[in-house]
Amino acid sequence: MYLTKTIRMILAVTVLLLVILSSSFGVATRQEGNSVVLPIEKNKSASSLESVGVHNDPPATSVTPYREYINEPAPMGIADYGIGYNGVPYNYSTSSFLGNVTINSISTYSPAANSTNVTFQLNLNMVFSYKSTFYDFWVQDVAFLNSSSKEITFIDNIWNLSAPSAAIYNSTVIGNGTVASSGTNSGPSKFYYDIANSSLPGNNVTLKDNSSFLLKMNAYLGRNNSPEVSFLYNDGYGWVVYDNAVFHFANGLQTPPYFYVSGYSYNPANTYYDAELVIGGPGNSTQTQDISSSIILMLEYYNGNNYQTIPNAFNFGSDTGETVYNAVVTGTYGSITGRLAAYVTSGIGSLGAMYYSNSLSFLKITTDTPRGALFVRNLSYTGNALNVTNFVGGLVNVTLFPGKYSIEVYSYITGTFQNYGNVSLTAGKLTVLPNDSYAVSFIENGLPSGISWNVNISGINSGAINGSRYVFYLQNGSYNFSVTTTNRDYRTLNETGTVKVNGSSQSVDVHFLPVLFGVRFMETGLPEGTNWSVTLNGKGTLSTSNDTLIFNVINGTYDYLIPSAFNYSPSNHTGSVTVNGSNVTLQIPFTIMDGYLVGKITPPTATISINGTIYKSSNGNFNISLKPGRYVVNVSSPGYVPFVTNVTILSSHVTKLQISGLLRRSSDIALFEIIVFLLVIVGGIYSFLRSRRRR
Repeated sequence: MYLTKTIRMILAVTVLLLVILSSSFGVATRQEGNSVVLPIEKNKSASSLESVGVHNDPPATSVTPYREYINEPAPMGIADYGIGYNGVPYNYSTSSFLGNVTINSISTYSPAANSTNVTFQLNLNMVFSYKSTFYDFWVQDVAFLNSSSKEITFIDNIWNLSAPSAAIYNSTVIGNGTVASSGTNSGPSKFYYDIANSSLPGNNVTLKDNSSFLLKMNAYLGRNNSPEVSFLYNDGYGWVVYDNAVFHFANGLQTPPYFYVSGYSYNPANTYYDAELVIGGPGNSTQTQDISSSIILMLEYYNGNNYQTIPNAFNFGSDTGETVYNAVVTGTYGSITGRLAAYVTSGIGSLGAMYYSNSLSFLKITTDTPRGALFVRNLSYTGNALNVTNFVGGLVNVTLFPGKYSIEVYSYITGTFQNYGNVSLTAGKLTVLPNDSYAVSFIENGLPSGISWNVNISGINSGAINGSRYVFYLQNGSYNFSVTTTNRDYRTLNETGTVKVNGSSQSVDVHFLPVLFGVRFMETGLPEGTNWSVTLNGKGTLSTSNDTLIFNVINGTYDYLIPSAFNYSPSNHTGSVTVNGSNVTLQIPFTIMDGYLVGKITPPTATISINGTIYKSSNGNFNISLKPGRYVVNVSSPGYVPFVTNVTILSSHVTKLQISGLLRRSSDIALFEIIVFLLVIVGGIYSFLRSRRRR
């Protein structure tokens, strides 16, 4: 039909503009960071999720999803037409949709466009009423990807489906984008588009292998109570709002706009009230071939508390003209997480339903935390993947593949977990928790921050607990529990026990004690009754007049300091000791501390002998270290009378000895005098004899 063809042209024109402008866009390398989503770890097709093809004719009051496409090429992905099993229609409204794309690998080619570009389109109907008039606007949040270079750019479109001939004008909507005309037709093909600014984080970047990105749209009342729609993306750089479109002709609304899904009827433009996350060609209603791919698509709506998987899913959309062929799209679920998704690979595909709600399980949990996260894990499989759903308002609803799951709720307010046990979820059934169950709180005492602990209660395991409180929700009965920690430095005082639930909540205090070992310091050499001490790093100082000091510590390496004790010094003042699962004993020998003999002698060449040991001076100065006791000091020098004295050396004390001068020996003086006397006599005789000869 003409209007549908017009709709299909809109994205084409925007993409054409994008191609024209892309030459000015800079390309950045995508930074490393945490994945923006929790990817399904190993996707597993299930017979109950496989495409089932066209069913019997639906009731006359419902739409048929196969009116526009019955085979490939088609917009392939995941879509909710508001049609359930056997064509039974339903409807719902929401303020937000979330599209999740995980690309393990992709290679596409469009022969008509001679391009490797491909689009991922989140397509929705946003509706509201103004002055008794009903309005329906088709909104698109689109990722434009070059499957060869992996460069990604984001664009949005809005066009008017409020009537077959409705259009968009400048008076209709205002935002970061522009109102333009498709082709030469300036009438009903007027639409609004915006290309995300090239300077925005994550735009015009190159995705790495195994990359994920999110597309999201929010509908709300904004300025002047006018309807607004925001376009967002997140490809690893955080959430980016790249456009807020305001329908400024409508102001003063009391009821917010909303996204609408309904299988009861077509919209005023005779297209679908559906929600789609689909893959298509690069623009201008082009087709693209899926040469090789491994892609996961998930589509979720906001239920007022959290994002939840759509209840029924087809593997194709209908509203856009950009299509793909050679694409096989099947239903899949995470073997550990239980999350539902569409799995896209290359091959000859067919159009059909991927799953219906009667093949799924639904879980509803009421909690006492206003802001938290639901942790779900399928017990039939092992692995590190987790299904984490953030929620607000104390309520969380999730859609899962049937199975047995462990259910935990984490509170962002208190930092604690609540365990709802192991729950079997069956197909087509809503499980509500708590179901006549009561809180059993385990409260930890004694563990330092950062050490985890674990509770197992009648086969329900908490896993590692990092906080001080953990809650199980249990029905009436008697339960055996065990409490452990993998940290060998601490033990549980009440490791096992029994708790009885009888119509009320219960609390169990868990006490942990450190596993202590003795570090024994034993001294030798101190006189009896001498007080001494040891300081152990982080454990303080102990002192005693006995020969033993004991510190009780956990495993680790500790530095110690031992000061001198009453003129006695330890062999080592400092050191370290390592405790590793057993007691440790250290022997600390003490020896009495030396005293000092200091002074000065003249002449400086004199020799000092102390108890027979010769010591030298330095220019007559001496400083001699001696054990405490009584010593004989002998100072001698040739030609001098030796100096002998007794000194007493005390521990840690300085004894001064000043020797100002040594006396010359007396025999040497007499000999000198005799020699002088003899020389005088000889001189006198010599003079007498000479005088007689002259006569």
